[in-house]
Amino acid sequence: MKAIFSHKKLIQAGAIYLAATVFFAGVPLNEVFAAPVVDIKAESSDGPVDVINGNSWSFSWTSTDSTACQMTTPSGVSGVSTSGSDGPIEPSHPWYPAVGGSVTLTLDCTDGTDSTSDSVTINIVEPSPVVVTADIKANGSDGPVTITSGDSWNYTWTSSNATSCQLTSPSGVSGVSLSGSDGPIAPSHPWYPSTSTPTTLTLNCTDGTTTATDAVVINVVAPSSCPLPSITSSLTASVTVNQPFSYTITATSTGGATTTVFSVGSLPAGLSFSTSTAAISGTPTEAGTFNIVLTANTDCGADTETLVLTVNPAGSGGGGGGGGGGGGGGGSSRPPATGEVLGATTISDFCPYLTSYMRIGANNDPLQVIRLQAFLKAFEKFDYVTINGVFDEVTQMAVMEFQLRYKDDVLTPWGISEPTGYVYITTLGKINQILCGTGIPGVQPDKVIKDIKSATGKESAGFKEGMGTNTLSSVPVIGSATDSGPKGQNEELDDPWWYPENLTAALFTWPDSGTELLKSLYELLLVLIVLYILGNVLESVLYKEQTTEGNKDVLDTIASDRFKAKWWTIAAGLLVAFGGAYYLERWYLLLPLLIALIATIAWILTRSKHEKLKAEVKKLVIITEKKS
Repeated sequence: MKAIFSHKKLIQAGAIYLAATVFFAGVPLNEVFAAPVVDIKAESSDGPVDVINGNSWSFSWTSTDSTACQMTTPSGVSGVSTSGSDGPIEPSHPWYPAVGGSVTLTLDCTDGTDSTSDSVTINIVEPSPVVVTADIKANGSDGPVTITSGDSWNYTWTSSNATSCQLTSPSGVSGVSLSGSDGPIAPSHPWYPSTSTPTTLTLNCTDGTTTATDAVVINVVAPSSCPLPSITSSLTASVTVNQPFSYTITATSTGGATTTVFSVGSLPAGLSFSTSTAAISGTPTEAGTFNIVLTANTDCGADTETLVLTVNPAGSGGGGGGGGGGGGGGGSSRPPATGEVLGATTISDFCPYLTSYMRIGANNDPLQVIRLQAFLKAFEKFDYVTINGVFDEVTQMAVMEFQLRYKDDVLTPWGISEPTGYVYITTLGKINQILCGTGIPGVQPDKVIKDIKSATGKESAGFKEGMGTNTLSSVPVIGSATDSGPKGQNEELDDPWWYPENLTAALFTWPDSGTELLKSLYELLLVLIVLYILGNVLESVLYKEQTTEGNKDVLDTIASDRFKAKWWTIAAGLLVAFGGAYYLERWYLLLPLLIALIATIAWILTRSKHEKLKAEVKKLVIITEKKS
């Protein structure tokens, strides 16, 4: 046993000695040294590198795990550092090869045991030849260009890698700049071609060695003796659904044209077209806005236009839109309202076109919304808009696109770049400017639209009683009467922007941005904290002298009174806060305050079950802890 023990001790001592030797030597027993890594580049490339004759070049090298390096060059072998760079190597340097020749740089590095090499080759090449170009155009075309006699024309020219240019024209040869333009060349100009003699302009550009040439030909033809027809009838019309309508297409045609044939595209239900009278007539049975293609054909050609026909719902009034030489007709089954215009109408009859502000969620005038939707659909070509008298999300989207389309007039005066979707001062003013030619009222850029307490009156929006041919109180929708609208709709809204239609709408109003959301959460938290502190203070003040000793029933009564004093105070405060939020128009606080009020009342009414609830929660916690 002692011998075995001695052998174990000896083995342990040997192992400890070996480990200590390796540790202090710092060299693992199984370490294998890697060979050096070498890299040489010319112009930051591993090569081969092409250098244009006359240009200098540079080189650099690096190595890893090496102790010494040598560079092999056309001049022999020389020792260098383990990493570095050199250059530029100019054409006069002995390492610079001749044109078409090359030089190879080789780097050898060693760690005393192993060696590694890398090389890069540099070629000297001739520069690419310089190409001179010249280009001349007439009316933006390389030609031949044909113009109608009496029309003027222009020409432009460009060149590259040239030092001078000359232009050959009917007047001779003249020096010109390397690029430029001229014109218009009118019929009285000496370069103007005749029907039998075209004009040729030739551009010659040179760099002193090579020359580039380009030319363009301009022909002239006599004007046509058979001009195309032109549709002249109005391209907008309106009518009320289930009311008679008539529209006649008219067009001008002169010269060799003897007969004009009219045709139309698809028509709304209830309307038909007569080729003999060129009239669209009938009784439309479907409300909406329809784009009807009109075509006039003669022996000389055709003209095509689009008629925008607005068929208003029956509830929005009457009025038929006449077109061309035979328009007119239509109307309503009820007596005309004050200011109503029947038959053929023009936009100027309804200026100002819009007279009140609108936005989604507000108590908008349906007739004003119909006008807005008709404008967006017919004039701005937002075909996805439905004319229904409701300021819906689709209408808001179209308004936002309109604001971006005319942002310089609508958004920039407010100092903003994002659309709001509100038909407010500048948006309403721009619509009236487009239709009526009126100016856009000025605004104060430092105001933010959504924070304006009350909308500016109609006078500030650029409207005065008696403007146009109708007054504000009797301005009809195009082709309709000025009814006061459905019951419950306010015709004159002092502040149509900031009051929801009802309490339900107010309850579900949310902040418009992340900043407003944080602000509303802060206000809500502040209200709850203040009310909780107030409840505790009132509880302490009212029951400060109450004893904590005595009969259990008495103590329970005192505790119940203290509880009710605290929480009924909080409930009353929440009710007051709810009313205050509504009065101050903090709509986004209404729903959270209402939820808090309901929860507080429920907490008060279930007080008798609080102890049981606490016991159940405590029991659940204990069971959970035991399971874990």
